[in-house]
Amino acid sequence: MTNSYHHHHGLMLAALALTFLINGPSTAALEQSLSSESNSVSILSQLKEVHPLWLRERCLEPFYADSETRQPKYNLHEEKEFLSVQRVEATERDGTHGFRVIFSDDQTCFYESDTLQAELRNERTFLQTDDWGFPPENLWDRTLLAPPVFEHDDVVKESDAQRKFLSTLISTGIALVNNVPRTEGECARFGGRFSSVRETEWGLNFNVRTSPDTAGGNQRKDLAYTSHAIGMHVDSAYRVDDPPSFQLLHAIEHCSGPDCYVHNYFVDGLRVAADLCRSNRPFFDILASTTLRWENNGGDGSSVLYRYSPIIELLDGSKRVSGECPQVSSISFSAKSGGYAPNLPKDQLEVFYQAKREFSAMLHSDDYIIRLQLYPGALVIFDNRRVLHSRSSIAETDGERWLQGCYLNRDGVAYQYERMRRKFSSTLTETPFRNLREATKADYDRMGREYDRDVARKTLDNMIGILKSQRDAFLGAPVSLLEHGLQTATRALRAGEDDETVVISLFHDMFETLAVKNHGELVASMLAPWISPRSQWVLAHHEIFQGYYYFGYYGMDANRRDMFRNHVFYNWTVTWCEQYDQASFDPDYPSLHVGYFLPIVERVLSRTQYWWNLDHPKAGAVSVKESDGNNNNYMEPTDTGNTTMDEKDATLGRSQAECRETWTCYSLPDDGISR
Repeated sequence: MTNSYHHHHGLMLAALALTFLINGPSTAALEQSLSSESNSVSILSQLKEVHPLWLRERCLEPFYADSETRQPKYNLHEEKEFLSVQRVEATERDGTHGFRVIFSDDQTCFYESDTLQAELRNERTFLQTDDWGFPPENLWDRTLLAPPVFEHDDVVKESDAQRKFLSTLISTGIALVNNVPRTEGECARFGGRFSSVRETEWGLNFNVRTSPDTAGGNQRKDLAYTSHAIGMHVDSAYRVDDPPSFQLLHAIEHCSGPDCYVHNYFVDGLRVAADLCRSNRPFFDILASTTLRWENNGGDGSSVLYRYSPIIELLDGSKRVSGECPQVSSISFSAKSGGYAPNLPKDQLEVFYQAKREFSAMLHSDDYIIRLQLYPGALVIFDNRRVLHSRSSIAETDGERWLQGCYLNRDGVAYQYERMRRKFSSTLTETPFRNLREATKADYDRMGREYDRDVARKTLDNMIGILKSQRDAFLGAPVSLLEHGLQTATRALRAGEDDETVVISLFHDMFETLAVKNHGELVASMLAPWISPRSQWVLAHHEIFQGYYYFGYYGMDANRRDMFRNHVFYNWTVTWCEQYDQASFDPDYPSLHVGYFLPIVERVLSRTQYWWNLDHPKAGAVSVKESDGNNNNYMEPTDTGNTTMDEKDATLGRSQAECRETWTCYSLPDDGISR
């Protein structure tokens, strides 16, 4: 464009501030015409600062964009020079409120208010589709405990399980797949179902053994092809067109069991970078602004690959708000690939190396790392631009270890996720929410209708099919009852709660498809021999406490739970519902696999039955004759430090003398204590 155009356009903006005038109405008249809609004037005030071509390129009228694909038909040089806006009118089209914009070339475009406002807010908004959804970014540390686990046969077919698998990859950046066929080349075959496989000079698949890889006829060497330990790194930081997006490692041959020594470790680089930004902004800034050189000689010395980038790479176009940490897009970090610093002034390099040392120490800190031991048929997949990985040394006793790896491109994963999200949206809600605070009355209405239909009217059928129905019973919620239980238990475990709290979190709704309004009492009764009166009380009353979030929609008292305000277990039940139960409706949360909880459940169920009151009337019931005999060996659960002295007294000491109810014994007398 010419300088005269810039000068003319600058004068026009300065004089008119994009008032949509030019032979049209004044701004005041225009604002008055829009006063019927509360947000129209707000949008208009923002449009005053918008370039007319910004509006024009968003036009979806047939003269400008293809009606099917919504793709614009013209390049900018084909537009009228000095295009401006003549007039804007508030109007509706097919019941949708918006604006009719008349341009200086006499062309007219209609813009929907909601879409326009979203664009002005710089939200992730699209014009060529009406439907999209993004899993929330889930930054994690050691409290993730383990990668989310999926079954091979579930994720390879188009299903909601595949949607959850892809959602996990996008949001959490790591997943583990069980029972992958142990055949050569399966890595690329499996990955190719979700995206295009990124082939390198190592081939579609590469082999990880304790000897050089000879795939393709050349002997390629890498520190990974030894038995030595390897530090945290991303793969291929040296690739000119960016490192691979996702990496897969498939265990074809691998040791297993207690004698297996080798372990893999993973860390969320985005979480570590975010924490560094908050704790030491100068260190973060220098790692994000110092461009390093990453290298590799091809593994056989026959060539060279290289790339320049900082350790912390920022998201292009992300808003830079003063005082806030910028959004990180990816991490480049690998001692194997050099990361050689430029020859900057000594003082500047001193700060850089201090920052790099701090970041490296954080990446290797137990505060952030999760540990995984692979096994035959396991496949771990992770975001190579975000999740760094390392490996312990390999013991001679570990035997033959053969992993095959491959790389996937990111676009296919995102594309397939969106396809699955749309295809299986029927299992989600019409107005998606991730916790009960976000839910609307329509959500509660829908859940109430489906709950009545699928539970209250089919209790007998559900009794027979309870174990099978947990996985597919959504009852109008965003997640199944099985996922809700796993999610509640996972949150409790990651928060450091004791075994008992994790177990009641896992099972608290297991009878929801059997009992209409008292499923908590049933599970409290079932678990009573092994859990404390406090946990029994939580289970038996949690339906009332959960009503805090929705009773008000139906003319009932949302604070009905306050009838128990003076009870010793009131505050803990409020806390448990808020932090774990009501929070666990997120379809994209990385819940732990049910198998992870088995040892925890076994520990709780190995306790002496009715350990909390050895004189309980049911202590001598059937189990005393048919159990494994541990009733005669009193075993109190280990104190984790989460129980107050008053609660211990209520749970153990007074319970023997004051507990009178022989059914569940969860209603201890009111002791006047309020916490």
